[in-house]
Amino acid sequence: MAADPRPGTDEPSGDAAPPLWRRRAPAQAGMASSRPMPPNRPSSDEAQEAEHRRLAIVEAQANLLVRQTRSGTIAAAVTAVSIALALGQGGTLRTSLAWWAVAVVVGFLGRDAAVRWIRRTTNEAQRILEFTGWISASLAIIVVLPAPLLFPEMTPTQRGVFFGVSMSWLAVAALVNGIHPQTYRVYLGICLSGLVVGWFRTGDFWLAGWLTVMIAAGGFVLAHFSQRLSGVLIESISIREENTRLVHQLEQALEDTESAQRARSRFLAAASHDLLQPVHALLLLTGLIRRVPEHKRDEVAQRIEVTAEAVDAMFRGLLDLARIDAGTLAAQRVSVPLPALCEGVRAAYEARCAELGLSLTTACFGGLNVWGDATLLDRVVRNLVDNAVKFTRQGGVRLTCTTQGPHAVLTVSDTGEGIDSEDLPQICAPFFRGRGAREGGVEGLGLGLAITAHMVHLMQGTISIDSQKGRGTSVRVQLPLAPSSSVTQHTDVPVFRALRYHRIVVIEDDRLASEATQLWLGEHEADVIAATTVDAALAACRERGWTPPDFILADFLLADDTDGLQGIAQLREQLGWCPAALVSGENLAPALLPGDVSFLSKPLRTEKLEALLTQPD
Repeated sequence: MAADPRPGTDEPSGDAAPPLWRRRAPAQAGMASSRPMPPNRPSSDEAQEAEHRRLAIVEAQANLLVRQTRSGTIAAAVTAVSIALALGQGGTLRTSLAWWAVAVVVGFLGRDAAVRWIRRTTNEAQRILEFTGWISASLAIIVVLPAPLLFPEMTPTQRGVFFGVSMSWLAVAALVNGIHPQTYRVYLGICLSGLVVGWFRTGDFWLAGWLTVMIAAGGFVLAHFSQRLSGVLIESISIREENTRLVHQLEQALEDTESAQRARSRFLAAASHDLLQPVHALLLLTGLIRRVPEHKRDEVAQRIEVTAEAVDAMFRGLLDLARIDAGTLAAQRVSVPLPALCEGVRAAYEARCAELGLSLTTACFGGLNVWGDATLLDRVVRNLVDNAVKFTRQGGVRLTCTTQGPHAVLTVSDTGEGIDSEDLPQICAPFFRGRGAREGGVEGLGLGLAITAHMVHLMQGTISIDSQKGRGTSVRVQLPLAPSSSVTQHTDVPVFRALRYHRIVVIEDDRLASEATQLWLGEHEADVIAATTVDAALAACRERGWTPPDFILADFLLADDTDGLQGIAQLREQLGWCPAALVSGENLAPALLPGDVSFLSKPLRTEKLEALLTQPD
């Protein structure tokens, strides 16, 4: 990963983005804008879930009603034949009841055939439910037919038997057709009306009136029962669907957890191997530099620097991933001039490209500004150029800036080996390394493009990748245009060799980090007081008369249970104010830092430290 070009800060501020961990970033992605939902209005996902639940309930009702009509046909046929045999003792009455029984059997069998037909012609559960319910309701005309037609010919005992069987029939029908209360109420009304007419046709109006009241009360109870039965059924179906959904979510969560664990295990194995490789090389090179002749030490030192940069890039990728996972990596959108940014990147990679025999060209006309975070955008461009240089053996890399409607398009193209077509859909996924990276021995953890894509999304931009195997790769980043007159965050940092500050206090409790910092400052002719605690730094400054020192460089976490900010404040209070910087690998929010304290993140590149100590107050 490339270093932050601005001195004094490594952390942007702004709105945090969702975590990247376990998210597979597509090769082409965009940042879709969304408007907040009005209050008390369900979201589209909630509406879709409610509609899915409603359809599931209707489908379950239809399936249950169809199944129950099959058993209802057998029950109706047996009941009708039994009534005809039991009550048909006279010649005319027996014939009438026999034909009635035949009509019942044919009617119910016809209903079953009609239900099978409707199920073959449509898959709409609502239509099947309504068709089955209404055709079942129409059978009530046949079922109750003996009451208005044959009650005058029956004896009181026969009427009582038929009436009792009919009421029991209606109660059983509530269990069958009650799934669809609307059609059952129609079925119930037809049957009860037929019974009432039959009783009045007997001529006993007092008994008919009394029975009408009882029939009305029974009908009300049965209608209410069917409504309650339907409600219980719907509730049970809803519970079943909810349980099914929860089980599915639990299974998905377990699968995601297991997948994440496998991914983390693979990552730890790969990261351990990839991190050990450059560390192994560093140990060999540092041992070699003591033994090689003087004229070869520059070459070994250059290799040490390249290897250290590889370690630095890996650790920065891991830190960025941790920030994304924690939701602390954010973007502060300001107007950023693309020409200056691209020129800075070109200058940073020009020497490296020249060593590799590659050309590096830029084409970006002046006055082209975009809305974005200058730090993140610089990291994006450097990551893309760095990738292009890594995978290009001959030819060159070209960085261009154009406009497309209200957007600026920044394109990094190369003449490298390209990306395999099967790798392209996953090329922006975390920890994914394509075949070219694996077989070519290119250092890395497979995080660069994933983090780049996430940073672009943080700036409300889009990124797309077009590649052909053997012909090169082109990466397009599209960002909204900004007025060129806006105040910008990006500034070019001149490089100086002579430090502005000479009496520098270093508070660092890690021995190796402290010694390395002292050696670097000593090479730049600075006088250094190194201490592991704030009290030791105060005592050494007083002893040498540094009241105040020129600069304070403090680690954040110190050995005496204090932090670097407290130490800087204490030294300033007792020795006098002086410039200061906090150095740490912690994810510190910019809001936690005082305005007069700069922040540098570990691992720290020498260019950033040199830029900080040479910049004006």
